[in-house]
Amino acid sequence: MTKSEDKRWTFGNRTRFVVLFLGICSIICNHGAYTTISFTVICMHDVIEEHVALDQTHWLQNSADVSFVFSAGAIGAIIGLIPSVPLTSKYGIRNVLAFYSFSSSIATLLVPLAVSIGYYPVLAARLIQGFGASILFSSIGSISEGWSPISEISTYIAFLSAGFQLSNIITMPLSGILCESSLGWRSIYYIFGGISCIVTAAFYAFFRDTAQVHRNVSTKEMQKIGAGKSETSGRRAVPYVAVCKNKVVLAIWASALGGNMSLMTLMIYGPTYLNKVLGLDVKDTGFANAIPYILATAVKFTAGPLSDKLTSVRDTYKMIFFAAVAQGGMACGFFVMALTRVKLIAQIAYTAAIVLAGVNMIGVVKCAQMVSRQYIHFVMAVNSLISWIAIFILPMIIGYLCPNHTPEEWSVFYIAGGIWVIVMNIPFPFLATTEAADFTKPGFGEKKIRDKIEEDRKNITFANKTRYIVLFIGLCCICFTNGNYNVINFSVICMQDLARMMVIPDWLENTADVSFIFSAGAVGAIVGLFPSVPLTTKYGVRNILSFYGLLTAFSTLAFPLAVSIGYYPVIIVRMAQGFGASILFSAIGSISEGWSPISEISTYIAFLSAGFQISNILLMPVSGVLCESQLGWRSIFYLFGGVSVVSHLIFFMFFRDSAKVHRNVSHKELRKISTGRLETTGRQPVPYLAVCKDKVILSIWAAAIGGNMSLMALMTYGPTYLNKVLGLDVRETGFLNAIPYILATAVKFVSGPLSDNMTFIPETWRMIFFAAISQLGLAIGFFVMALTDSRLVAQIAYTTAIVLAGINIVGVVKCAQMVARQHVHFVMAVISLSAWGAIFVLPIIIGFVCPNHTASEWAVFYIAVGIFVIAMNIPFPFFATMEAADYTKPEWEQKKNIVAPEQRI
Repeated sequence: MTKSEDKRWTFGNRTRFVVLFLGICSIICNHGAYTTISFTVICMHDVIEEHVALDQTHWLQNSADVSFVFSAGAIGAIIGLIPSVPLTSKYGIRNVLAFYSFSSSIATLLVPLAVSIGYYPVLAARLIQGFGASILFSSIGSISEGWSPISEISTYIAFLSAGFQLSNIITMPLSGILCESSLGWRSIYYIFGGISCIVTAAFYAFFRDTAQVHRNVSTKEMQKIGAGKSETSGRRAVPYVAVCKNKVVLAIWASALGGNMSLMTLMIYGPTYLNKVLGLDVKDTGFANAIPYILATAVKFTAGPLSDKLTSVRDTYKMIFFAAVAQGGMACGFFVMALTRVKLIAQIAYTAAIVLAGVNMIGVVKCAQMVSRQYIHFVMAVNSLISWIAIFILPMIIGYLCPNHTPEEWSVFYIAGGIWVIVMNIPFPFLATTEAADFTKPGFGEKKIRDKIEEDRKNITFANKTRYIVLFIGLCCICFTNGNYNVINFSVICMQDLARMMVIPDWLENTADVSFIFSAGAVGAIVGLFPSVPLTTKYGVRNILSFYGLLTAFSTLAFPLAVSIGYYPVIIVRMAQGFGASILFSAIGSISEGWSPISEISTYIAFLSAGFQISNILLMPVSGVLCESQLGWRSIFYLFGGVSVVSHLIFFMFFRDSAKVHRNVSHKELRKISTGRLETTGRQPVPYLAVCKDKVILSIWAAAIGGNMSLMALMTYGPTYLNKVLGLDVRETGFLNAIPYILATAVKFVSGPLSDNMTFIPETWRMIFFAAISQLGLAIGFFVMALTDSRLVAQIAYTTAIVLAGINIVGVVKCAQMVARQHVHFVMAVISLSAWGAIFVLPIIIGFVCPNHTASEWAVFYIAVGIFVIAMNIPFPFFATMEAADYTKPEWEQKKNIVAPEQRI
């Protein structure tokens, strides 16, 4: 063991088994998410009953429509397979599997919403599920190729493929229980979709495409994994023609064509066969369908290691034997199910067919792995394509041969299926081999590889404007994360359906409970802020904003489920929303520091911070419409949560913490971004004490405390003020609350570039001017709202206060950016803490000062807040500067370097 290995985990030279476990979990979750509809379609009674009550026919009552929903998943998978091979060749299985799995997870979370909307949204969700699941067969091959020693290849393939069986073991009985519980069939999608997202994130964080580049693989383990494998350099273009002309590969594909058609029948129509033909009830169907998958998993876990240990038998013979057992056993199972009328015998044959089919992974599939090596993802993609084509056409065949699901109809299908399996597997025993094909060896197609490498070097630079792409993606993340957090501000006033259903939670009728839910978000944010600074310092804003943002998004998607369960789950979800949203202020500073030229800093900060206003522009009117539509308030959470997941995944894939390391940044653009900036080496620890003693920073924080208290009052209680005090209805509240945010966004988009271009005025004066306009305007707006009796004047003052508050971003916040530089994320975190502190205490203050939400109560509150804003902003004009603080300069870092490493933060 080397010294470097002493400082990191090597898992007892078993890192490959940790990767194996994560791979199995990813396959389980992705496949489970896809197959949930196979069971839930038989227990969506409540949806059908609602339509029957309205004298309407639901698509669930139409066999053709249901069949097409099944086929839609296959269509999506076929579409997904087409780009999967070139994408895997270029970006590796880690990136592609993570992207595909996230797509499937999000689609699964949205299925209940799609069902409530109509038939076509269900088809769309099903297409995306199929798209995401299309990568699974390829991933088995790619993961095995990168991580399995030749001597353990059977074990690796068998264990990874067991994920398909394990997903059914978990999905079927769990679905049966949940379907008949008070949680209902919708909870199945929420559980599988949510867990799938978490597992995919864990897989992405730990997995690398090959063991060679993984930090936890020891030298000893690397030697074991690499033994017997030919050396390859980087990712190679697939020699498609050579692979497609190889006779062994063609025999493998023929076998897959026979086996996959029959296996997909059992997997997709298993619940239907057990329920409709054998007469089992819903719960019994779930458990009875799980039995063969449990046994198949056990057989795989035994057969894989057994095949590897049987070194006395040639590998070729072992592959032929296991292929024959698998395919022959499946054909026999089909024939028995076709010819018997005894329920027990039919169930045994059904079970045996699924169990034996599983060992084909160490027969035909192992042969594919040994022959195609680094191009296994293409061979497996074609295998997968065959499976998805089978899934696509099976509903049509079943719809034609078995329209009534009688035993006689299924007999015809099973006899034909058994014969098909036998015929398609005839070539394999004559061509099977363990020898790597010529196209896998070094030197094959070398000219094409060189051309591909040269092509990859010609990166897109977006006309030297990559920083604006980053700006737009960052703006989207801030917009939707803030929208996720604020969605409850509006939806809480339109949850009337809970009352109609006579299950209204007590907390909705209790002002104190509602106020605590608002405060719970702030508690979560404050908790989230404390680790955010050291985490950002260590891992960068890319990783931390992605993690925090996805947490908020998934919490938002889970909110309707939490409401249906009770008060405390709502509190937990609300805290998770706050935890994720706590990073936003810090993100604005960090993104600007890494990407904005000094000459465009006002524009960059203003545009990024506009995400807060844009989120309300989108949230308020959309919420107003959805609240009063048949989709209801739940759809608001699904919409914003889903879009937020997509935004943060795009951010994670495209963004880098610094323009210096981004492949799409040209030399010209990098020079522009770097001009006037101090050179720093890597991520530096924050000099907390020096920052906290800086008078400029202290004046910035004082101004932030005053401004944030007032602005948070308007943002959090704006809808309540318009609805309860000014007397607007729900829809008017939504649209009129959006007006100030629209204007504030326009003002930010003007004031940022205006500040950057007013070079004839000293920078410090500009910052003081914008800060004064912002904070004085805010205070005056509060005084007018407190003293006027006119609803129109109050609304104008309310609008003006929000609009002017927005330009403080090119006043106080810009000053923070200029002074703190690379440590701005800490300064912004404290500003964020003041905002979340305000959100936490405001419900308590409002509950005490404005218990009845009368105009006189709000007048007292507004006068006090206006005075507070002015008082807290007095120091800023006297300390504002644009000079970088001493602790941001290289000589400060050199001085700090004399401190012992164990004392550093």
